Amino acid sequence: LDFYQENSNDTTTTLNIILSNIGAIYFKMAEYTKALEYNSKAIKFFERGVFLNKEAAKAYDNISKTYKMIGDAVNSAIYRGKYIRLYESLVPENDTSLISVYSEAILYYNSIDSLVFYFKKALNVYKLNSLEKTQNAQELSYLVSLIYLNKGKEAFQLKDFVNSLNNFDSVLRYDYNVEAINYKGLCLYNLHKYSAAIDVYSTLLLCDSPYIKMSINSNIGLAYAKNGQMIEAREAFLKFQAQKTDLGRSFRNWALYYALNSDREKAISNLELAINNGYKDIEWLINEESLGLIRNDIRYIKLIEKITN
Repeated sequence: LDFYQENSNDTTTTLNIILSNIGAIYFKMAEYTKALEYNSKAIKFFERGVFLNKEAAKAYDNISKTYKMIGDAVNSAIYRGKYIRLYESLVPENDTSLISVYSEAILYYNSIDSLVFYFKKALNVYKLNSLEKTQNAQELSYLVSLIYLNKGKEAFQLKDFVNSLNNFDSVLRYDYNVEAINYKGLCLYNLHKYSAAIDVYSTLLLCDSPYIKMSINSNIGLAYAKNGQMIEAREAFLKFQAQKTDLGRSFRNWALYYALNSDREKAISNLELAINNGYKDIEWLINEESLGLIRNDIRYIKLIEKITN
């Protein structure tokens, strides 16, 4: 370093590489202040001399790692972004080394959106090289789908059904996931798109998943009933009742069915049976618009009071 500082101008590539290498050595020695000092000098000289090559990218990478080690997540992410953008500009978009560059982003970003962004870029490199069927690519696809699945569930809990639906559609672009398909049907149902919900649920009727088998006939039955297809709704509700997995919900379904068929007495009696068999979703009972027929009935009011108390 002393020799090149005395015998070369400040913008020689060799000087920049020496500064970067000294920074890397200090990093290995866990002397992070010195590591930042030398790598920052290297970056300054790289930028001043417009020597933005892989050595400059390496310096950005080192700075990002150093900030991470000292607990500065913000600057670590900033320099990680500079590293990735510079590296991208130096290689073709199908260069397989980009897969590692993108996949390592998980170590530097706390934002789920940032992780998905870089994971999708990695998957694109796999695709450009016809490697999307390899184990690593499939594992990455699964990871991206899992992130979208959790985001979809979170949005669903907040009753943000449009956002939730978008996330479940994203899951299905990367992985066949029956849970995501079921949630997609629930989102469409809650958005009052009953025909579309029926179409989605129909794809799950032959599914072997115990999780799906437990609820599919109930879910599609409700969609049929809301869509005015009462014969199909009755068939689905009978199948769900025969499963004997949730009698409370089964009688709840019949209460809705008879309310939509303007049979007040059967709607009330089935609602009472639902509650006696453990159905306690007070929010559904109060807000379900299909129960309008019985909402002012004193027997309905007493049933609500029974649950509330």
